[in-house]
Amino acid sequence: MADYRCYLVNNLHQIQSATDLECAEDSEAMLQAGALAQSQSLTVEIWNGARLVGRVPRVETPR
Repeated sequence: MADYRCYLVNNLHQIQSATDLECAEDSEAMLQAGALAQSQSLTVEIWNGARLVGRVPRVETPR
């Protein structure tokens, strides 16, 4: 298992909050981050230490 940190980022590229994940691999961390992005309507950056694993863009919700 590896430790990941997800940063929730707003439209101004400011970190709103962070959450830690423990996942078996990068793909699992990306899946969990995708669910987080959808539930929070924010972009999520996934980091493993100093390595950027990926970004999940915020999900636009219809008005």
